[in-house]
Order: sequence, then C-alpha cells, then structure tokens
Amino acid sequence: MRFRYANRLIFFASLSVLAFEITLIRIFSITLSYHYASVIISISMAGLVLGGLLVYFRGNDPLRSASSTPVFLTRCCLALSFSFPALFFFISLIPLDHYRILWENRQILYLGLFILACALPFFIYGIIISSSLAAWREKANIVYAFDLLGAAGGVLLAVILLNRLKVEYILVVSSFAAGAAALWGLKRTTLHVVFLLVLLVSCGPLMLGTRTLPVSPYKGLMQALREDDSKLLATFNSSHSQLDLFTNPRMRLAPGLSLAYTEPVPGGEGIALDGEIVGVAIDEKQLASYRFFAFMPSALPYLLRKPESVVVVGCRSGLDVLQPYYFGASEVMKAEKDLSLFRFMQTHYGPDSLYSRSLRYTSGRNLVQGMPEKADIIVVPRAGFFPAGAFGLQEDYDMTVEALKAYLSHLKPDGLLLIQLFLLPPPRYEARLMNNVSAALAGTDKGGITGRLVVYRSWDTINFLVKKGVFSLAELKKIRQFLTSRQFEMVYPDTQEKERFITGLDYKGLFAKLADKGQQRPFMEGYAFDIRPATDDRPFFHYFLKVNTIQTIYAMTGRKWAYFIHEGMFLPFVLVFLVLLALLVFAATLLASRGTLQQSKIPGSPRLLSGRLWYFALIGISFMFVEVFFIHRLILPFDSPATAFSITVVTILLSSGLGSVASGYMRGKKLFRVMALAPLSIAACFLFFERIGQSACAFAPLIPLGIMLGFFFPTGMRFLTARDDGSVPLAYAFNGAASVIAAPLASVMAVAWGLRMLLLISAILYCIALFIMRGRLPGRP
Repeated sequence: MRFRYANRLIFFASLSVLAFEITLIRIFSITLSYHYASVIISISMAGLVLGGLLVYFRGNDPLRSASSTPVFLTRCCLALSFSFPALFFFISLIPLDHYRILWENRQILYLGLFILACALPFFIYGIIISSSLAAWREKANIVYAFDLLGAAGGVLLAVILLNRLKVEYILVVSSFAAGAAALWGLKRTTLHVVFLLVLLVSCGPLMLGTRTLPVSPYKGLMQALREDDSKLLATFNSSHSQLDLFTNPRMRLAPGLSLAYTEPVPGGEGIALDGEIVGVAIDEKQLASYRFFAFMPSALPYLLRKPESVVVVGCRSGLDVLQPYYFGASEVMKAEKDLSLFRFMQTHYGPDSLYSRSLRYTSGRNLVQGMPEKADIIVVPRAGFFPAGAFGLQEDYDMTVEALKAYLSHLKPDGLLLIQLFLLPPPRYEARLMNNVSAALAGTDKGGITGRLVVYRSWDTINFLVKKGVFSLAELKKIRQFLTSRQFEMVYPDTQEKERFITGLDYKGLFAKLADKGQQRPFMEGYAFDIRPATDDRPFFHYFLKVNTIQTIYAMTGRKWAYFIHEGMFLPFVLVFLVLLALLVFAATLLASRGTLQQSKIPGSPRLLSGRLWYFALIGISFMFVEVFFIHRLILPFDSPATAFSITVVTILLSSGLGSVASGYMRGKKLFRVMALAPLSIAACFLFFERIGQSACAFAPLIPLGIMLGFFFPTGMRFLTARDDGSVPLAYAFNGAASVIAAPLASVMAVAWGLRMLLLISAILYCIALFIMRGRLPGRP
C-alpha cells in the first residue's frame, strides 16, 4: 500500500516538475528575451543532481527505510507544491533586468540568484525520486516507470496550457498537481483544509493577477503604455509568445518611407510580442486612401509587374498584409508561425477581413512548398517597429539559404522575391543576407546573382529584390526611375551615378566585394563580423560574433558592451556561471566522499578521477549534445521552441527509460554490441537527417537513439562502481556536472560550427566511453 502511494506521489511530482520545466521557456523568453532551452536543461540537471547527492549522503535513516519513506515523500511533495508560488514571488521581487546589465554590475548577481531559484523545484524532486529508488531498489523499474509517465504527462499538460493560459496560471496548476497526491497522505481532514487554504493564499496573487511576471521597463510596450491616452486592449497567450494589443497616439509605421512623401501616415493599434513592439495594425477600411504605400521601398515589385498571387511571410505589421491588396493583388497568401499572432488575426478580425483571409498557421517555406500554384511575388519583411535586430541566438529558418531556395523555386518564371531589413551599422545583417542570396542563386540554371539581384536602400532600410529570371533593360529603367523619384539609392549593381540622395557608409563598395567571387572569401575571413551564409545547420541568422575580433568589434560599436549582451555573448556568460556551479558540485561531492573512498577495499579507488569516472562525464556530454541538436532542429518542422523542446524531452525520456530497463536483461558481449550501435546510429543521423529534417516525423530517429543511449548510465553503474561504494556519488556527480555544462556548451558550439557537428562529437565521445567499458562487461555486476 505504501509503495502504491509512493508511486502516486512520484507521478504527480514528476508531472508538475516537467510542466514547470516547459513553462520556464516562456518565463525566460519574457524575462531575458530568449528561451535559453539549453540553459533550462542545465538548471534542471543541477537541481536533480544536488537533490540526489543530498539523499545519498543523508544515509540510511529515514531515507532508505521503506516504512518511513512515504511520510518523508509526502512532506517533500508538500514542499514542492509550495515551491512554485514561492519561486515566482522570489523572481518577481529580484530587480533583474537584462538591459541594465550594460551599466549595473549587480545585475550579474541578480541573474545568478534567478538561475539558482529556478533550480529549487528540481532540487526537491531530485530528493523525491532518489529517496524512492533508495527505499525500493528491487522495484526500481516500477518507480522509474511512474517517473517517466508523470514526465510525459507534465510535458503534454504544459503544451496544452501554454496555448490557453498565462504563465502565472500554469504555475498554479503545477502547484496543485504536486499537492494533489500528497493530500492522500494527510490522515486528518483538518490537515487537508489547512493545506488547501494555505496553498490558495500562496497562489492567490498569481490567480488574481496582483503578482505578475516582471517585464523590463525598457521594453517597447512598457515605454508606450506610460504615455497619455495609451491603453492595453487585449492579450493573447500561446507557447510561442504573449501578444499585447494596445493603443498609443504615436503608433505609426512606414519602414523606409520616402522623404518625398509629405502627407501624414495613418496610425493604428500597436502589436507587442513578449513586451517588444513588432508592428502596427492599421484600418483596412481606409485602404484606398493609403497613398504612402506607393512611396515605400516595398512598393517596387508591385510597380514592376501587376501581381495576381502574392505570398507574405510574417504578419507582424498590417502594412505588409494590406500593401499587396492596395496594388491590386487578387490572392494574398499569408504565413504566420507565431500562434499568438495567428490567433489575434483570426479573433480580432472577421473571416472576410483582409487580415484573416488566406492566413495560414505555418512558416513561409512550408506555405510555399504546399501551394498548388506558383506565386508572382514573395515578400519577406524583416523591418519591424524599431530599427533593431533580433536576439543573436534566435533561430530563423525562414532566412536560411535553404529557405531562399524554396522561395525562388516556387516563383513564376518572372516572379520576384523581396526581403527588407533595417540598416543597422556596422554592416552585418545586409552582408550575411547578400551571402545567403549568392549561395541560393549559385546552383540555379540562370547562373549567379548577375542580372538577377537588385539591392537598394532608403534612409533606414535596405531591400533585396531577386528575380527568378533576369531583369530586362526596361525593368532596370523602371527601377532607376522609381529610386530617383523616391530619393532612394541603388547599392547593387553599382550604376556609377554621381547623384546621391543618401550619404554615409560605403555600402556600394561592401556589396561589390561580396559579389566578386575572387574577393568574397578573403573579405569574409578578414571581416570583423561572422557573415557566413546562414543554413538550416546554422540557423542563427542574427548571430555575428567572432571571438578573435572581440576587441575590434568593441571599438566599432562605440566601446560599449551592448553588442555582446544582446547578440550572443549572454549565453557564454551563463555557461561560465554553470561551469563554476558544476565544479563546486563536484568538489563538494569529492570532499564528502573522501571518507568512503579511504575505507574502500579497492586499491584503485583513489585513481578514479583519471579512469572510470570519465566514462560518466563522457556519456553526460554526449547525451546532452544529442538532445540539444534535436531541440534546435525540431523548431523547423514545428515552428515553436516550446513545442520542439517538449517533443524532444518527452521522446528522449521515454525512449531512454525503455533502454535503461532493457539494459538490465543483458550482459557480456551482447550488451556491448547493443551499446556499440549507439555511435553508429548517431553517425547515421549525422549523414541522413536532412532528408526528413523538415517533416513532422523529424523526431522519429530520436526514439531508437534514446533507447540505445539509455543503456549507458545504468550499465556504467552496474559494472564500473559495483564493488566501490565511494565511487557511486562521484560517478553521479561527474555525470551531472558534465550534463550541466554540456547543454549550453552545445548551443555555443552549434553557433560556431553547426548543429550537425554536435552529432559527430557525440558519436566520438560515445566511442571513447565504449573503449573505457570494453572488457568490463563480462564480469558479475
């Protein structure tokens, strides 16, 4: 009876903790402007490892007693239940603001406290699961089964709730889920009532909205709402983002609008995602009066040819949606992969609205690949409300070389592709996009970019117009007339015209070097920024940092740290923090295990640091590299970091759990041969994953991979620590510390060398681990 009750506790505790782990993606996105999935994995691993080590060093009483463990687990579940509102209150009180890291050193301390606080629920759960395994060793497979079932249920619950509720409400659900099973352990009705009342009081501020997730006052939404006559109209939540619709007298948007246009620009309702203003929704009923559409740089493709079918990739601004209709397009297909924005368009506007008509919830490349007919014009707008780039580590699969190839292949013979960016000196976004376009056109039957690409700029935007065919002389004449009348400037090809409307950086010289095949590679290698083409293997279009040019970049950006904080250096900083935390965990474990090691009867025990324990570090790093690879790559087919993270976590948990159980039924050469399939399978994934990488079944290779990877840890525990109790906590700490470091390290390496490199390194490390294990399996565990 006690064992059945304990399993119920484990199930609900695992469910609440995994739901919280998925919810952390949204908390990080709102608080730190990026999901940091790899850091979340590290936080969870750190908490679990610390909880497990605490149980080990507490000894046999009461944790290893099957009779007293249910009472202890009940208390832990009650503590876990209260940890969620307590954690939320704590992080809402910490004055953490990642913008202020630029000028306040104490923000580094707040960030460390924030990360440690997020590990609290995982620490408590680490105690719960480790205590259960210690008390019922002979039934470990059943304990593990309830743990995995709860984890899968928690992931599913979080994904469902994130698309319907605010983050605060999901924490309340997690809190009550953890306490639900614990109620069965409270024998008195009075204790039930007291517990529920206290939990309601703790979660009350979250449910009533009096305590909300803190948003930086420097974000655009918070700045806009401070002005007079500003008002928040509606909020839409999903696993992608939190969308806020608001009014503000200054909500007017016309990226790159010609200075030749002197009339007022109409205002509209502001749209903010996770606190950042991304666009303005203007009144579609006044469409015929929007003369300013013809004075924007994005008007050029519509003036070159009369469009019938237009595709718009991204609907963050009403301008991009309505402009094709202004120029007479009969069919406008719109792709929006942010679920919050998609729901806003469908809910806020009627079915006959121009905003919601032909709107699809998908990415741009998936939309064009599924279209029965080809398009006349495809527009990829990347100029938002503010002249600022996206966060450096953000994946953007709609801007990779493969995406551009998909757009071009689904254009009509004379079709046009327009991509618009903000000009953000020093030049880097436009340089990378130029390399992307060159790479996309390199393998086509029309040759390279000569005669097929026109790059022009306004005072604040740069525009890439690509034709599937070759521009005719008549079209080039129309282009020059348009640019002259609007006071825009041709950047590529260089027409050698003396008249210039815009002065400043030598963009013509920059693009001339990038277009010249002889100068392109030397220029890229010597340039201060990383402007290599972004591919599906390196989808970080907005990341440009080169480690060896940090001093040069620091000087180019006005000797300020803003570039490093907001374009990729934030993750390396967190990685350094996690490395220090992992070293601290291992050092404490080594000191605590010193007595046991000295009493060990195995003469080689003190030399474990240079031998068998490295096996556990290797498999910890390798496992995380595989997991991080799938988290990043599954964003492509599923269009959401939260969904990709959830699918990866639940798949690898269930499959590796199955492998862990299966490992107990094998020994000797048979076990070694099965384990040897793991690096071979990873290598196969390295070679052939691209064939299914864009389909919904892209997670399928993770199932057999997870099963085989699940063999390594329990096998190591059975055969490498069988006669040496002192090495058990060290092995656990080595594996956990390596896992804590490996997840963010994998993201950093993916940015530098590509995601597939993670699989290659993982396969090599598993081969080394097998070499360490070789010859030890035939022995008695």
